[in-house]
Amino acid sequence: MRLVIDMQGAQSASRFRGIGRYTLSLVKEMARQHTGHEILLVLNAAYSDTIEPIRAAFAELLPAEAIRVFDVAGPVGGHDAANDARRKAAEAMLDAFFYSLQPDVIFIPSLFEEFGGEAVTSVRSLHNAIPTAVVVYDLIPLIHRQILKFRHTARLRRVFSIFATKVLDTVIVPCGRPL
Repeated sequence: MRLVIDMQGAQSASRFRGIGRYTLSLVKEMARQHTGHEILLVLNAAYSDTIEPIRAAFAELLPAEAIRVFDVAGPVGGHDAANDARRKAAEAMLDAFFYSLQPDVIFIPSLFEEFGGEAVTSVRSLHNAIPTAVVVYDLIPLIHRQILKFRHTARLRRVFSIFATKVLDTVIVPCGRPL
C-alpha cells in the first residue's frame, strides 16, 4: 500500500504549536511502523526553511526519494481575497500532485492550515476514488466559518475518515453524516 502524507501541518506556523509537534511525531511513528507499506511525504516549497529539517528528521526512517516537494505560485493565503484565484489554482495543482503519486490512501494530519499562511489544502477535488483521511484539532474554523471564510465543510463530506482530537459533534453536524 502506498500512503501519501501531507506534511504542511509540520511546516506552517502550526509547527511551533501542538499541531506541528503532533504531526511530526505521529508521522515519524507511522514511518517506524510501516512494515512493508510505502510512505511518501509531501512538503510545500513555500516553507523552504522547513524542508531540510524535515528531511533530516526522517533520514533514518525513509529513503530520500520518499520526500516530495510541490510548488505553486503564491501568495495563496486565505486572509486576502486577492489570493482567491491563485489559491484555487494551487488547490487543483496540489490535488494533481497527490494523484500523480498514485496513492492508495492520502493522509492529511492537519486540514485547517491555509488561512493566514501559504499552506494549500485539497481533499480529492479531482480524484474521488482515492480514500483520504484527515485529522481535525482546533475546530474554531468550523465554528466561526463566516469570519474565517471557512470553505472546508463540503471537503469534509468527501473525506473517507475523520480523526478528531476534540468534540466530534462539532464535525458531525456541519458534515451532515455520522462518523
